[in-house]
Amino acid sequence: MRDWKSAFLAISSGDLYGGAPIMVLDIVDRGISTSSGCLMLRYGAASLILLPGALRAGKRPSGAQLLGTAAAGLLMALTAVCLYTSYLWLPAGTGMAISYLYPLVIVLAGRWWSRKRYSGWVRAAEGLFLAGMLLLSDVSALPEGAGAGLAFALLSALSYAGLLLWEERRNLGE
Repeated sequence: MRDWKSAFLAISSGDLYGGAPIMVLDIVDRGISTSSGCLMLRYGAASLILLPGALRAGKRPSGAQLLGTAAAGLLMALTAVCLYTSYLWLPAGTGMAISYLYPLVIVLAGRWWSRKRYSGWVRAAEGLFLAGMLLLSDVSALPEGAGAGLAFALLSALSYAGLLLWEERRNLGE
């Protein structure tokens, strides 16, 4: 029974994550709120939902962990703001697809900063990843002024990769 529940929760989480940009665009188009307002509500609600569990855990974070977490929060905010800003010039699916370049950025950062050596399988995966992204990209279908949207979507990928690298280096998962 537990496996079904876990699978259901994982699929639901993915659906909500993928549907969030569509909902935000609809809310902004209707004039109900701005993308920044939607982000504040989204992350504020998540914080309130997760707060009781964090308090029950009983661990008090150190000052360094609090500062590291605040920096991670800023990187996450930058990621979300850049992604939603890219939707001003790009279709949501295109902006989201570009933001998924973050795994490639993480692998490249590991190669450059940590001097990691990757196997041929990782290099093959990098090549397949880039080939897939290029095949999914139809530059001719992009609207006028899409360059700014592409830049914001790419910045979103870079800041999210930075967030994940930061969390790993600072051991913020603890």
